[in-house]
Amino acid sequence: LNGIDPARIETALLYACGEQKRYHPYFPVKNKDGLVRVPYDDIVCFVSNQRLTTLCAGGRSISFYAKLSEVSAMLPEKQFIRCHQSYIVNLMQVERLDKAARCFIMRDGQNAAISRRYYPQIVEIYEDFMYGRK
Repeated sequence: LNGIDPARIETALLYACGEQKRYHPYFPVKNKDGLVRVPYDDIVCFVSNQRLTTLCAGGRSISFYAKLSEVSAMLPEKQFIRCHQSYIVNLMQVERLDKAARCFIMRDGQNAAISRRYYPQIVEIYEDFMYGRK
């Protein structure tokens, strides 16, 4: 590249990589034990039983009081999907879609039910995610 100092390009790229590593989105959880930040990429799913919601991540479970609609509003739309009245899943943590059982099989072995009513839309969203569409 004419007129551009390669050392300046290298410095700019190293700075950008460092900034990228520093920025890591988290989901904040406040419960009786305190305040915890869980990286989005570590979250497998959220499971709700009435108002008690459980965040499953990296082999641990953290319970807190919130409606799934409130949780869903705090999450990145392209990475998380509400697939059932009781489940929000991280699409990056889905191992496979079991069409016969109408559920997601998560990397940690959990099954997340998919609502019969929204099944076609959920499958389409998952396929778009898998193939990098939208």
